[in-house]
Amino acid sequence: ALALLLLVIAVYYWKVLFTGQFSLLTGSEAASQAYAWLHYWVASIRGGTLPLWDPYTFSGHPFAGEMQTQAFYPLHLLFLLVPMGANGEVLARAFEYWFVFSHFLGACFMFALARELRLGRFPALVSGLCFSLGNFLAISSWPHFWEAGIWLPLVLLFLLRAVRAEDKRRLVGNAVLSGLALGLAILAGGLQIAMAAAVVVVTAGVFAGFTRSGKGRWTRAALAVGVAAVAGFAAGAVQLFA
Repeated sequence: ALALLLLVIAVYYWKVLFTGQFSLLTGSEAASQAYAWLHYWVASIRGGTLPLWDPYTFSGHPFAGEMQTQAFYPLHLLFLLVPMGANGEVLARAFEYWFVFSHFLGACFMFALARELRLGRFPALVSGLCFSLGNFLAISSWPHFWEAGIWLPLVLLFLLRAVRAEDKRRLVGNAVLSGLALGLAILAGGLQIAMAAAVVVVTAGVFAGFTRSGKGRWTRAALAVGVAAVAGFAAGAVQLFA
């Protein structure tokens, strides 16, 4: 199923992946902001410095203080494995491959959530494709939106596992994983997406309190939401306080 997801997404973005006639960097903001920020981040890390200060705009300002620059997003470390261009630049091709790979991850995460909700493989496959290719994730040119958005299914998946857990250890463990996914959405720079994920956590906890049976269901739901919130805040704290 995951191989089929990858195949469909690759075909969907065939113009970018398999031809040299199209690019995601033709828009002004995609080139002058998203790509420029990524290049500065990668160049700084390769040079052995943390990209905390941007000396190139507004006579200098805090690079990490603007969430959408994604100064602390750990998945961007994968760019250190990719060769740079002849002039020391991040290859535009690498940026475009990353765009496609991120959408593949989002499809996989939604597939996993659908399976957690006990859907069959085919409806889970459709769910993953619709999530990754059928909404703002597919059309947004701002990485901080689609890189934050792909974590939403994992936030809900692990929270559902937490509220369904019979023992406290599994409840706390899954709630922490839900919070870590929320923290990654924060570190990805999408403040609006992170706020939406926080709303998902709270409302899912309330829903579980109303629909789950058994003694202490509200206590378990409150514990799951609380642990997820604390873990998410802790994981994203470096960006929230930057």
